[in-house]
Amino acid sequence: MTIEQFQYAALALGAVALGMSFIMSVGIDRTRSNLLAGLFAGTVGLAVATMPVYADGVDVAHPQMLARLQGLTESAAIALAGFYMLSLLGSSEVRGPRARVVRASSWAAVLLAGVHAAMAITWPVQRLNDYELSLGEPGTLSTPGFWLFAGFWIVALIAYAVGWGGLAVGGLDAAQERRAFAFMLASAFVIAATALPPVAAGICVACWICLCVYGQLEYATARAQRSVFLSRFLSPQVSRLVESRGMAEAMKPHQADLTVVCADLRGFTAYSEGVPSQAVVDLLADYYDAAGEVVAKYGGTITNYAGDGILILVGAPIADPQHAATGLALARELLTAVEPVIGRWETRLHPLGLGVGLASGRVTVGAIAAETRMEYTAIGMPVNLAARLCSHAAAGEVLLDAAAAGLCPSEAVQLHGELHVKGFTDLQLVYAVAPS
Repeated sequence: MTIEQFQYAALALGAVALGMSFIMSVGIDRTRSNLLAGLFAGTVGLAVATMPVYADGVDVAHPQMLARLQGLTESAAIALAGFYMLSLLGSSEVRGPRARVVRASSWAAVLLAGVHAAMAITWPVQRLNDYELSLGEPGTLSTPGFWLFAGFWIVALIAYAVGWGGLAVGGLDAAQERRAFAFMLASAFVIAATALPPVAAGICVACWICLCVYGQLEYATARAQRSVFLSRFLSPQVSRLVESRGMAEAMKPHQADLTVVCADLRGFTAYSEGVPSQAVVDLLADYYDAAGEVVAKYGGTITNYAGDGILILVGAPIADPQHAATGLALARELLTAVEPVIGRWETRLHPLGLGVGLASGRVTVGAIAAETRMEYTAIGMPVNLAARLCSHAAAGEVLLDAAAAGLCPSEAVQLHGELHVKGFTDLQLVYAVAPS
């Protein structure tokens, strides 16, 4: 390969890497990890694109300042890779010794970036003439400059392998895990490119680009599949939370003070037995759509569809200090939104109605995952109580427990009375929505 061909090839590969960097940083959600991944790809592209300037080597007696500064692009890439690993670790479920190893490897990469910057400024001749532009020439392996920088990159490769490996074997959000695995393999190629002859180095950079593109495509695919799930079951606010923090961090089990809203249709059993099954399916689809719009408006989270029943959380995974008042407003608007749906589908022989129950308190919320399924759910007394109050509510009625009523404006509720509620030993003081 001639020097001119090497220059064109390096510029082309660098331009591709810079374009990939732009897509990573701007073409998808601007989260911290995406931005760092994009900047990492961009600095690698810049390092590759600027290398042809020194294809003839560096003046040993008077190395230019640009030759020293060109090495800083490599230093920046090393540091950004370390910070990217730290960002992934922060949004993962990696804990214990493995988390400490990944964190140590990431900070080691950042420290090595500083070491590399000092070496690049101090020894530009050794970096370029003895190491990056000399492999394959006679006597290269006998020069101290070659082993100085080769030793550095061997240490950097070990740090990357340990860090990426610790992240890629599990604990990351599925979308990030696939990209991390691709980046782990890509790191070996881009480091090898620093020492190989031009043709081999170009092949290594091309392999690095292919692996990064593969990782990005896997990330985008997994993210799209997750978005379909989120749009069906979670409010837009919760969807954005998951996208920014990652599924693992946003959905991990924790205790939260919230309000549970339970709603189901009155007369649904008789209706489903007395009308064609397709009419039942169409009713439920219409009902779910109307309820979903209301829940999204108030920032609630639907955790379960069970036939005609809907279980809604207000205050998780996004906290809401006014969760009871928000839940009450949601319940009232839910009655209004479902009313035209009922009017379209009920018959003279099979009337329908909607009853709603609310209960507030502390519950444990989070994702419960099996091998092939994941559900975001809540466990605690308020969940059971809301379901029981819902079963007591008449069509068009909203019943609240004392805790929820106490958190709502006093003029919005009125005492309904004491009820024997299944599963609870003591009588429950129950409130209802006051007339407007």
